[in-house]
Amino acid sequence: MTVPGSDPYAAQGQGSSMREQMRGIKDQAIEQGRTSLRDARDRAASSLGESKGRVAEQIGAVAQAFRQTGDQLRIQGQSDRIAGLTDAMARQADQAADYLRHANAELLRQDVERLTRRQPALVLGGAFVAGLIGARFLKSSERRRLQDRNRNEPMSRYGESVPVDYSGYASESGYSRYDDPIGGPDAGR
Repeated sequence: MTVPGSDPYAAQGQGSSMREQMRGIKDQAIEQGRTSLRDARDRAASSLGESKGRVAEQIGAVAQAFRQTGDQLRIQGQSDRIAGLTDAMARQADQAADYLRHANAELLRQDVERLTRRQPALVLGGAFVAGLIGARFLKSSERRRLQDRNRNEPMSRYGESVPVDYSGYASESGYSRYDDPIGGPDAGR
């Protein structure tokens, strides 16, 4: 006996239709994921290329500074030995800049892996120095940013802004309470 309005074959057809819709949704999600991954990879490669270019320019500038230093040492009659060392450093810096300009991301990765296997202490030392330089840069940029933001507010010796009370800005002597040579808000009264 069948229940009126219930067709087992129709329900089976709806089930396969649901499966097809689910497959379609799954395929669509997978394709969107692949597209997002490709886009992220392309953005990372572009960013790496731009960063490589900036670093190569900076290294090229260092090479130029070494060359100028060597030229100045020669003009001043200083030791040709020291001038030769600066020229050698300039050549090395130029080679490093050229390598960065022409190497792709995969080649860079492979070379870093090889260097890490052969000279792990050198790589760790370089990473340590880079970390110190980065920390110093971040610290100085943060201090500069705070000073720019609080240009008109006094700073504590720890780089924090000191709250300013402008209500008693000028005293009877004409000095603000912060300019008082004795050093207190009630000093001189």
